Formats: sequence, structure tokens, C-alpha cells
Amino acid sequence: MNVSATNTTSIARTAPAWYLSHCKPRQDERAEENLLRQGYPCCRPQRGCERIVRGRRQIIAESLFPGYPFIQLADDANCAPLRSTRGVNRLVGFGGMPLRLDNSLITHLQHRTTAPVKPALDAGDSVRITEG
Repeated sequence: MNVSATNTTSIARTAPAWYLSHCKPRQDERAEENLLRQGYPCCRPQRGCERIVRGRRQIIAESLFPGYPFIQLADDANCAPLRSTRGVNRLVGFGGMPLRLDNSLITHLQHRTTAPVKPALDAGDSVRITEG
């Protein structure tokens, strides 16, 4: 019985884990693009937000955590290429060691952010102006 528990632990440690990376200011998209190009699985949760762009109301996607995309790495992965990836600053960690995140957190974020975004108002909706 102890043998199977040991095997499960070693398998869990070699499975890829999620880490939080820190990007340079306003370079989330660039960092994600370059990480994906290098073969690193990434997660950059986004949400739809209504903004006025060039005088028109539009729904745009913005990062839920600006400056902090998630990246999946194996325990034996070489982290050296991350330091020279355009847009990436570093991996978030403590004491010089990257902080390993729980996989359920990323799964939950992916599930919550994939829901379609509905505009606040649709054509034909009644509106009541109370001020201004």
C-alpha cells in the first residue's frame, strides 16, 4: 500500500503545473503570443468590457489580471528561455522559487471566463434617464 502512495506522489510532482508570470506594462498580449509560439501552454483570463472606441460603444476583451498571465510548465522544464521572452518579466515566486498554483484555480478561471458576454442594453430596450 505504501508503494502506490509513493508512485502517486511522484506522478503528481512530474505533471505540468501552472505558474504566474509577470509581464512588462501593457504587454500581456505580446507575452502570451510569444510564450505560445515557444510551445508553453498559457492562460490569460479575459472579460468583455463595454468601452467607447472612436465614438462608438464596443465590447472589448481585457485581461482579468492585467500584467499576470498564467503559464504551464513541467517540473523539469528549462525556465531560462522565459527570461528572454519578449513581454515577460519573470515568474512570480518567493525566495527565488516560482510559486506553483493549484490546477483547479486555472480550471475555474477558464470556466468562468468562457461564458459569452451580453451587452448591458439591446436595441429596443426601454431606458429612463434620471439625471443630466
